[in-house]
Amino acid sequence: MLQQIKNSFEKHSAKIAFCIRNQSYSYADLLLYVNGIRNLLQKERPQSHFIGLAGFDDLETYAAILALWAEGYAFVPLSPNSPVERNESVLRQANVSYVLSSRASTDSLMTTAKVILTKEAKGTNQSFSDLSDWKVDEIMCMIFTSGSTGIPKGVPYTFKNINTTLDAFFALGYDLSEKDRFLQMFEFTFDMSLLSYLPAWCIGAAVYPINHKQVKYLAAYQVLQQQAITFAAMVPSTLQFLKPYFAQANLPDLRFCLLGGEPFYTDLAAAWIPCIPNARVINISGPCETTMACIGYELSRKMSENKSHQNILAFGKPWKNTKAMLVNEQLEEVSVGEEGELCFAGDNLMQGYWKLPEKNADLFFDKIIDGQSYRFYKSGDMAFADESGILYSCGRKDQQYKIQGYKVELGDVERHARDFLVIKNVATTVIKNEKGILEIHLFVEGQIENEDELLSFLKQQLPVYMLPKNIHQLDHLPLTQSGKLDRKQLKDLVR
Repeated sequence: MLQQIKNSFEKHSAKIAFCIRNQSYSYADLLLYVNGIRNLLQKERPQSHFIGLAGFDDLETYAAILALWAEGYAFVPLSPNSPVERNESVLRQANVSYVLSSRASTDSLMTTAKVILTKEAKGTNQSFSDLSDWKVDEIMCMIFTSGSTGIPKGVPYTFKNINTTLDAFFALGYDLSEKDRFLQMFEFTFDMSLLSYLPAWCIGAAVYPINHKQVKYLAAYQVLQQQAITFAAMVPSTLQFLKPYFAQANLPDLRFCLLGGEPFYTDLAAAWIPCIPNARVINISGPCETTMACIGYELSRKMSENKSHQNILAFGKPWKNTKAMLVNEQLEEVSVGEEGELCFAGDNLMQGYWKLPEKNADLFFDKIIDGQSYRFYKSGDMAFADESGILYSCGRKDQQYKIQGYKVELGDVERHARDFLVIKNVATTVIKNEKGILEIHLFVEGQIENEDELLSFLKQQLPVYMLPKNIHQLDHLPLTQSGKLDRKQLKDLVR
């Protein structure tokens, strides 16, 4: 991968590498900062393999990633928007003693680690030299995700993991070239950010990060429209927030639109497809643990031809290098059409959560298939497969509830609420009341005057045990830093 990036940079040195807040930078400009930051690292000579990286949307931050890799270090992204305690926990777990930052200080990044400022680290050399020789199992990046205990858990990506996913991505056959323009709307702490710039670096394409000081979904749409973006990876929540603007939206330059990280609903896809008349739309999936993505389903522009289950578009089929299997509680493979937990194996699968042996023992298992041993990861996604091998989502294992003895899928309640409210964003959560009984709560973004009519409609569509106990109206549904719906915050609003 690094050699491919090096060759790409040399071949396309005069082409635009980044356009950040309407300022364009060539690949030669980017390399000046890469080499300047390499000089700083060579001067400091950090002993730890892991170096923290403050995730700002500027050229120096992207250059720092390449500089670290060129010098043989792994980067641990830190969000300036995260609480100090969370960033400190990340630094402690990864034993980070140095942090690269393009800014002198931010409240959330005040740490005991030494800060290396990259803002003025502009070198004089416009070419790569003396790249570190990475071993396949060496960690290049470690992203920390939410943990059920409240302590973030580390997901390490090795050289082999990242190379395997990039190999699978390019094997999809998209006709991408140095002429393409990539949207980058994710924070560095979200694994899909890697998919928004690494493929571009490999082919000499331009990357267009959004301004994170603006409202994220509006900033994304602004960049899509004004910069004639041709490749965009987004989460479906972005489209949900943009839905009120769909009537005026027209993005003829977009050629590839990848939606992942959340369920992609058929009604949302049907509303979005007319806005992007020349784009191929792909529903991509795969837990963070499988490095960016590992499974996909390309939509037909005729919605009647698309496969779905309970209004959620199909997961599709595994990408190259990924093996998927559905298992029951005894880890036995289930039959066609039978629901099971979706498990993944392959060289894109992480080695295990960082320093969490008990969790790894619980979520990883070995399976011999056709005489070959595979190491599988239990994703927590429930799914079934049809005769052709296409996988369909049945929701999260931990989002399935039994209410009054009945298994309830929250997506079913949300679907009917969206049908009634049309352009409103909705979400549900389950709360245990003072009597220990589970109750469904429905959240609606924006004000509604017809709450009684909504409840009456739901009564016509759902059995009594699936009706929401309360309907809450919010100005905005809470989102995580990666742009996904924050269900924990929803629970906290009710408690």
